[in-house]
Amino acid sequence: MRDCEHCMHHSDKGCTVWDCSYVKRAGGTTAMILNKICSDAEYLAQGFLPEELKDIRRSDILYNKHMLEGWTPAEETEYYGLVEKLGI
Repeated sequence: MRDCEHCMHHSDKGCTVWDCSYVKRAGGTTAMILNKICSDAEYLAQGFLPEELKDIRRSDILYNKHMLEGWTPAEETEYYGLVEKLGI
């Protein structure tokens, strides 16, 4: 992992690279709160089935979007539907 304070993709909202785990908070503190967007092989190694790959990746992307920017109502509904479908 890299420290986003030295990351070229870092902005005042956090890192614009989805697989980066650091987000800058108000007051200058940094927290590791984003999910890593994994490769198919990494998701399979975590126990997800091939038919679940698209959904687990989308849930990670939506989670990160929520932490960086917030969700639209449709994205929130989609995220919780994926959570329920995948049992995560």
